[in-house]
Amino acid sequence: MEVCRDILWDPAVSWNTTNPNLSSCLQDVLVSSASFVYIFISPAWLCTLYSRPTGLLAAPRGGRLGTILVSSRLLCFLICFIASICIPVLQSGLCVMDVVSSSALAAAVFISVVAECLMVRRLQHTSVVQTSFCVLLTILLLPGLKLSIEDLLWNKDDNLSLHVLSIVRWVFVLVCTVLQGFSNTSLLPLDTTPEVAASALSTFFFSWFTGLIWKGFKKPLVQDDIPDLHPTVYVRENAEKLRLVQENSRKQGTKFNLIRNLFFCYAGHFLIGLLLFFIRLIFVFSTPMILKLTVQFISNQDVPLWRGYFYAIVMALFNFVAVMLDHQGLRLVCISANQMMTAVTAAVYRKSLRLSNLARQRFTTGEITNFMSVDAKRLIETIPFSYFIFISPFEIVVCLVLIYYNIGVSMFAGIGVLVIVIPINLITSSKAEKVLDDQLKAKDKRIKLMSEILSGMKVLKLYAWEKPFMESINKIRNSEVDIIKCIAKLWALVNFTFGSVPFLMTLATFFTFTFSNSENVLTADLIFVCLSLFSLIRLPLTLFPLALIDVLKLGVSLKRLDEFLNADELENADEVEFPSKTSSAIEISSGTFTWENKEEPTLSNIDVEIKHGELVAVVGLVGAGKSSFLSAILGEMIRLQGDVRRSGRTAYVAQQAWIQNLTVKENILFGRTVDESLYDKVIQKCCLTSDIQQLPAGDSTEIGENGINVSGGQKQRIALARAVYQQADVYLLDDPLAALDAHVGKAVFNDVLSNSGILKNATRVLVTHNLSALKHVDRILVFREGKLEENGSFKELLHNKGPFSEFLKNHLTNPTEEDKETIKEISSVVGEVHIARSVEKTPVVGSVPHSFRKMLSDGSNSSPRFRILQDTTSFDEERIYGLPCTPLLAAAPAQTEQVMKRQDSCSGDGKLTEDEEALTGNVKMAIYLKYMKSLGVTTFVFTVLMYFFCESITAGSSLMLALWADDPNKNEPKTRNTYMIVYGSLGISQTAFFLFKELVLFLACAKASRSIHNVLLARIMHSPMSFFDTNPIGRILNRFSSDIDSVDQTIPFLIDDFMNCFVEVVGIIVVISYSTPWFLLILLPIAAVYLTLQKFYISSARQFRRLEMISKSPIFSHFTETVTGATSIRAFRAESRFIGESEDLVSRNNQCQWSSLNSNRWLGTRCENLGNVIILVSAVLVVYGRGVITPGLAGLSISYSLLATGSMNWMIRMMCSLETNSICLERIFEYTEKPQEDAWDTPEDTSIDPEWPQQGKIEFCDVSVQYREGLPSVIKNLSLTIRGGERIGVCGRTGAGKSTLSLLLFRMMEHTQGKILIDGVDISKLGLQNLRSKLTIIPQDPVLFSSTLRFNLDPVGQHSDTELSRVLNLAGLQEFSSQLDQEVQEKGENYSVGQRQLLCLARALLRNSKLLLLDEATAAVDVQTDDIVQQTIRKQFQGCTVLTIAHRLNTIMDSDRVMVLDKGQLKELDSPGKLLDQSSSMFFSLAKQSGIV
Repeated sequence: MEVCRDILWDPAVSWNTTNPNLSSCLQDVLVSSASFVYIFISPAWLCTLYSRPTGLLAAPRGGRLGTILVSSRLLCFLICFIASICIPVLQSGLCVMDVVSSSALAAAVFISVVAECLMVRRLQHTSVVQTSFCVLLTILLLPGLKLSIEDLLWNKDDNLSLHVLSIVRWVFVLVCTVLQGFSNTSLLPLDTTPEVAASALSTFFFSWFTGLIWKGFKKPLVQDDIPDLHPTVYVRENAEKLRLVQENSRKQGTKFNLIRNLFFCYAGHFLIGLLLFFIRLIFVFSTPMILKLTVQFISNQDVPLWRGYFYAIVMALFNFVAVMLDHQGLRLVCISANQMMTAVTAAVYRKSLRLSNLARQRFTTGEITNFMSVDAKRLIETIPFSYFIFISPFEIVVCLVLIYYNIGVSMFAGIGVLVIVIPINLITSSKAEKVLDDQLKAKDKRIKLMSEILSGMKVLKLYAWEKPFMESINKIRNSEVDIIKCIAKLWALVNFTFGSVPFLMTLATFFTFTFSNSENVLTADLIFVCLSLFSLIRLPLTLFPLALIDVLKLGVSLKRLDEFLNADELENADEVEFPSKTSSAIEISSGTFTWENKEEPTLSNIDVEIKHGELVAVVGLVGAGKSSFLSAILGEMIRLQGDVRRSGRTAYVAQQAWIQNLTVKENILFGRTVDESLYDKVIQKCCLTSDIQQLPAGDSTEIGENGINVSGGQKQRIALARAVYQQADVYLLDDPLAALDAHVGKAVFNDVLSNSGILKNATRVLVTHNLSALKHVDRILVFREGKLEENGSFKELLHNKGPFSEFLKNHLTNPTEEDKETIKEISSVVGEVHIARSVEKTPVVGSVPHSFRKMLSDGSNSSPRFRILQDTTSFDEERIYGLPCTPLLAAAPAQTEQVMKRQDSCSGDGKLTEDEEALTGNVKMAIYLKYMKSLGVTTFVFTVLMYFFCESITAGSSLMLALWADDPNKNEPKTRNTYMIVYGSLGISQTAFFLFKELVLFLACAKASRSIHNVLLARIMHSPMSFFDTNPIGRILNRFSSDIDSVDQTIPFLIDDFMNCFVEVVGIIVVISYSTPWFLLILLPIAAVYLTLQKFYISSARQFRRLEMISKSPIFSHFTETVTGATSIRAFRAESRFIGESEDLVSRNNQCQWSSLNSNRWLGTRCENLGNVIILVSAVLVVYGRGVITPGLAGLSISYSLLATGSMNWMIRMMCSLETNSICLERIFEYTEKPQEDAWDTPEDTSIDPEWPQQGKIEFCDVSVQYREGLPSVIKNLSLTIRGGERIGVCGRTGAGKSTLSLLLFRMMEHTQGKILIDGVDISKLGLQNLRSKLTIIPQDPVLFSSTLRFNLDPVGQHSDTELSRVLNLAGLQEFSSQLDQEVQEKGENYSVGQRQLLCLARALLRNSKLLLLDEATAAVDVQTDDIVQQTIRKQFQGCTVLTIAHRLNTIMDSDRVMVLDKGQLKELDSPGKLLDQSSSMFFSLAKQSGIV
């Protein structure tokens, strides 16, 4: 028996013939080789399949379709198996290879049957191995199929059964391949994502994504339409990998290297993708060689015609394989990039919860937000294209080798050009790295300041400081745009050098080749194979510097991220030691702590032991270390020495309540499950029942960002309720009752904090100074200058006559009626007691106001009721404790009417914050026109013409080469010189114009970017406060960060890429149509398919982009909220939950981003393979026209068709990317069209006296106001006159309209009826800047900005240093009067609350207005600050009109007159004494409820 029927390769049969066939031997070798490979790998594959766990998988969905699919596959495999066995039997003259081939194939098919059964058993829905074998077998059996068909049709072979069986076998192998394209989804759970459920073929062609594209075409996609993520890009799993590496580094005490660990954790997919890219190059570089053969075929009429068609098919097939490898490789590198980005984003979030106080000062919220929004994003933008750095040098080398193979040593002239250009690239890259670093720093600075501006927008508007802050932002922005212009010039230079290199290399090579030897002739095949190879060089030469610049950007970002992730962390952030004694809840032994400076500890030598269930009060003067003591227990401070131990779960209530942008109920539950009985009890005990009843949707009412729609008292009680609901073992309470009114504070203390309250069994550490509270605690810790001076019960400390006694003697909180005997007791021990208005905060329990006592002691009012109050004060305890916890004044804060306003703006379901709506449909043409206008219409039109001009020159130079190749006199020196001069001139002109158009475009884009940012900033600053109340800061900041970043960095490059691709596609169509006119017939259907694909794709891609950007804002809002409440989150040990919430938000955003990336792959595979159709058609037309078309035009047509694959796909991609990225413009321009407040400047401003107002007289003339049209008036027909220099107190129940008055005076709200006159001037006629700059307000919440002290006092720069020092001295801040250049940290964190309030007082003194408004300005400061503020106001604002918005009546008892409002109407207006004389007056009722009478 012979080994083979014929020889392995017979040229006479397979090549030099008009009817080529493969020899039987070669066919058998190919089929048996494929079968043996499959048999060889099947054991490992089947073992892996058998060991696949199924127990953890969800139940499969089942169904008949799965059974039908598997049965059909098995049937087809069995038929193939039988046919493979029967074929050798029917063959005559059997040989070894016949038996081997059929046996190997039968064995492989049998294994496939076993594999199918095992896949069903192990719930495997598809197999890459099985599918690949079927596809390969289908291709390898094609030559045998051709022979069988020919024998049946023409040769009339007697062995009919053999040929029929061969055909049947191939048909069923084909059916098996088709069936492998269907996924057996019956084996999968119902909720399996389409990507996971896809078959191997569907994954290969990205066909699984077609359903989503079709859905997006039929209707605008919403977030719920986006499929879940593929398991490889799950956020939580990828974040956990990096977290474990960080933990190991932390435990080992080594520095965490971000770049190295990202590579080791996530580079697997990237490396496989890189391997695919290298394999792809084999097919890419084969096409120019096939082009050469095709041109030679056109030149030689003797070559069989079938070879031309064979070259055309192989060229298209090789391009098809290259396209598929390219997109599969891109998918893999995108997986790595996505994994890295989400892991880094999660790492930044986790790190922000662990940052030490010192590190927190280095990295502001804006900077950390930039780490997530810009730096982490660079991973997904850069990694997918960073492979060009690896493959570009390889591509260039291979191209040069192939050029050398074709044209010889002349190639070195081209290398010389490359050598000259490389240093330019290196210098440019070095410069780019520095410039990019500067740009990031400028961006950080801008975003940081913008974040602070948005947080303090109310203060900016009240002080009319918008303009100086805009100037500060614009100054930073101008420097940023200057850097962008520098980058534009660098980019233009890079484009010029590398865009012109292919031509210059071609020119140098052809010139050297032509003139180095007279025998060298440029034939068509040499010209166009070299042109194709030089075109292939163009891509790596262009993209290599691009990728290099992007990698440099990424390197800068990773360095910043690495520095942040290695910043100092809190000690014992994850674990807390338990006390050494079982009876102790908290132990501190020899503890010394500091916030910053280790040389100057904040707390020294603290030794304290707090037992389980104790109620311990912490007292001391301002700066004594009370809040620091709580922070030390929580582990927030740097521990220099000693130990801190605590047991059980901890709850913490901060001095300034931290509230989340959630519903009231969600804020209280704080992640715990609902226990209705406990919840109701907590609500009742924290006096929230009445407040919740008044909210629009009860406890389902959403609380706005930073608690803007609830009062300060409500915020504090919600925060307390949150702590109580946690049922913790240890409660750390930093004076939570200070913001509450007297009787509410008393009730909350009794029902919650006292030893008879709901927390009686828990350990409570309470910072407070109220006498009634101090009397009822178990122990008191007295701090002074950072040291624990005394520790004991109230009576023990009182009789010790130590620091506590001294403290009581000089700084006792205002006593209540029940404290009369206590005061006598204290007086008998420590001597005369000097009663202060408050110790550090507003009184917790009912108190007699300082100013009211002053009237009593001075006898300034002889009213009988005053005498009764003075002489017969009641000490009936029930009078205080029995008061109902109504929210009339109890919970009223500084923003009462604003709260009502914001609550009123809530929807019926209690939602305040407007959801960011995803726009649908095309990006409107108006958006593009606005951007074009920003560019400059003339500049834009000129640039577009330049693009067409450059492409015309390029096409003309290529046509010139084709004419040269076909010219019969091309060897004559004169002809040769003429063509070379024309070709060189065209090319040099092209490069010059190329540089010019790039410079013009990028500089125009930089100018447009500046203009767009300035317009956005101006419109945001002109927006009314209602806009900021209903839009989270993160959402607004997103416009200034990622959206502006896209305008700066992305859109200019997209415009450039799109225009280059567009004019190139036009050039390709024109050149191919000129070379082969028949191409025009096929052009229309191809164009129709292209446009259809583009239309399908853009509908979904645009929506993916919109949803991605909308889902991004909640990430940053949640992050900002987390940073603000980091201490509370750590105290409650809620880090894991918050990290989980952040990861869920990132996952939601990642769904859109991943779908967007997959949509690019879906489009790319289809458009580029449609480009392969163009290659095939062009080549077939050239072959068909052999004898008519010249070799030069044939080479020109095919070489240009080879460009079509990439250019047409890239054009559609750039068109779609430009539209999807223009959504950034859409979002920015959307905000520029929001409603604006009235003009800042008006003509009437010039007509009033510069010293206005000179008297401070205010007249309300029939004034009415609504929060918005259609709602009831909150101020109704208000008419009154306030005399100049008069001190007026404004009071009333919640919603009466008190704070609305201040909003009206500053025109933060506009009245709908009547007019308001100040010194006879109608304020509605004035510009807002002029009006607000003439009035002065001291708000309750002091706001400082991270700049110098000088800037915080006088951002306008109108006052001298002498004036600034003077007002600082007057405000009691003498220590800062010589430190005007001192840096103020973010939110003024390096100043105490009292110092911040005094700085606000200094601002008021600096303005020196005749009209001052106090919006409960001293409600949250210590007694010394309060005294300074009150004394300074009395002295420095003597003769000024002072309006005090009272949320506690004790602040207005010394006013000249009190105006009482109710439901927006003026009910009473008289002196406090006269109103108190009338027991029927509303003022008397309010005073009684407040415990004053």
